[in-house]
Amino acid sequence: MQALGQDFDFKQERLLWGHLDNRPFLRAYHGYGLQLLKRNGKKQARDIFENILATNPNDNQGIRCILPALFFGVNKPDRVIGISDRFPDDAMPETVYGRVLALVQLDRVLEAEVVLARAVASLPLAAHELLKERHIKPQSAFPGTVTLGGPDQAYEYWSDYGKYWRKTPKALELLRAALYARKKAH
Repeated sequence: MQALGQDFDFKQERLLWGHLDNRPFLRAYHGYGLQLLKRNGKKQARDIFENILATNPNDNQGIRCILPALFFGVNKPDRVIGISDRFPDDAMPETVYGRVLALVQLDRVLEAEVVLARAVASLPLAAHELLKERHIKPQSAFPGTVTLGGPDQAYEYWSDYGKYWRKTPKALELLRAALYARKKAH
């Protein structure tokens, strides 16, 4: 932090990933946030991840996949919607399904149904994983990676976000209905 200087303002300044000199700091700061999460420093980690997203708005580090869980954990679904608004064409379940869950929690069910239909169409395995009674971690073809749209990504999403879905029964009802409608249409 000393390298940035006392006057550095995370809300006004930029540390873009495209500038190679910024990457060491962004990586280290990201790693620090992850360590805080492991040590149950969720508030501090959330602040760090918000700082990274503010200074590097293209989010080359996938911060948008971490923050929604932290916001659901403190009952701030509106902040999850804010993240998904910033990445409207995103293909990550954390933003795609996170928006659905947040909308339901905010009692914006009709809007959630529309978003859910798109989510199920683009990432159907995540929907199925959320509704399973028993979850078995799939083998990854390439250990340490996750396949976009694959069963390993669906499992990881459930692992990180399933508890928030279980706390929102209406969201699970909508999910069942969306899968049923999709199956009926095919």
